[in-house]
Amino acid sequence: MGEAPKKKIGIGMIGTGNISDLHSVGYRNNDKAKIVAVADINASVAEQKRAVFGADRSYSDYSQLLKDETVDAVDICVPNFLHSTIAIAAAEAGKHVLVEKPMAITVKECEEMISAAKRNRVKLIVGHNQIFYPPHQETKRLIEAEIGRPILLLTRLHNGFRQNKGWRADPKAVGGGFFLEACVHRLYLSRYLMGEPSKIFSRMTKIFPDTVAEDIVQVIVDFENGVQGSLIANEGGPFPLWDDRTEVIGSDGLIIVNGFEEQAIAGSPLMFYKNGKWTHYVKRGHPATVGDSPLGNLEIEADFPKTYANLTRHFVDCVYEDKKPDVTGEDGKRAIEMVQACYESAKLERPVSI
Repeated sequence: MGEAPKKKIGIGMIGTGNISDLHSVGYRNNDKAKIVAVADINASVAEQKRAVFGADRSYSDYSQLLKDETVDAVDICVPNFLHSTIAIAAAEAGKHVLVEKPMAITVKECEEMISAAKRNRVKLIVGHNQIFYPPHQETKRLIEAEIGRPILLLTRLHNGFRQNKGWRADPKAVGGGFFLEACVHRLYLSRYLMGEPSKIFSRMTKIFPDTVAEDIVQVIVDFENGVQGSLIANEGGPFPLWDDRTEVIGSDGLIIVNGFEEQAIAGSPLMFYKNGKWTHYVKRGHPATVGDSPLGNLEIEADFPKTYANLTRHFVDCVYEDKKPDVTGEDGKRAIEMVQACYESAKLERPVSI
């Protein structure tokens, strides 16, 4: 007789805001997992999402969900300041943990989360979803194989709205401001592409009266491999522009990732220049054009929402197959170390080592 099939991983969703809808896609119609329980401080919302997700039970207190024996792993989608408290409680309850970015609001909290996961022998994965974006993965391959010596990394985040509503308007809930909440994506992606940072110099400014903290940020990063990195970010540009491009310059080539959440400049999501020739990666199913002429000679999956499904499917696979995650607690902690170094540098008005 063959081995009996493994039971599906029971997923408990903690927090049912919009991001949970994107996370849920990777669990639904997954033969390795099932959402079995949902928790939200608003009982009626929890029950609504229970029905949407096809879960068995809903709770208004996450601690009750953690006592649910059908829950093997939890997906934490709550405001930043609650990440560490809930993740540690989940680990102590023997549940595997996926926690949304940023991992926590301090390095100390990250360390406590990592210790709890190790102590209880559970997986701890951080929701760095941009690493699961195929153009970013292809960019990493091109850096390693095609562009010669990497020289310069340029990344940006310009969003045409200010985070002045809901919990994101509360610096205590966010753990800071726009930089921690949004730009952490740019920092962990930079490290994914270029390796370990060694020194950071940043400048932060607040110019809009209705923003809760910094709204213009400039960062220079020195990487251990000698690459120079630059991040420029702002919130408050022309609505509804969202520009999060990344460029990598090497001795033999140039890579442009034309936006993650939105292709702000008309064209293909990924472009690569080498030997006098541009290679355009066309968004699968949605070929780009210049006038009436087709643009692109390769296809690539480039849908922002699907990165969350890729992330949560990876979480399930790591638990189901007992394998190391692509984004560990240590990776999440390193991103917060970079964030804190940026805040420290801006305060001291000088570079800081990391």
